[in-house]
Amino acid sequence: MTRRKNDQTYSDLLGIDLAGNPDDAMKPETALFALFHGVKLGTFTGRKNTAYINETATLAEHFMATM
Repeated sequence: MTRRKNDQTYSDLLGIDLAGNPDDAMKPETALFALFHGVKLGTFTGRKNTAYINETATLAEHFMATM
């Protein structure tokens, strides 16, 4: 996760202090939540996973097109 913004976002969502305890982001339940939430909603990149995986394209097809 990029530090301050994501630490605050996920601290608020999970009710834990990731800014004060950044190692807590490595706990499996925290990391898994952040991963799925971030990918689903585009938290990290600004683009939801539906930009890459939808009715007309798969993730593999997207990557092949960008190579």
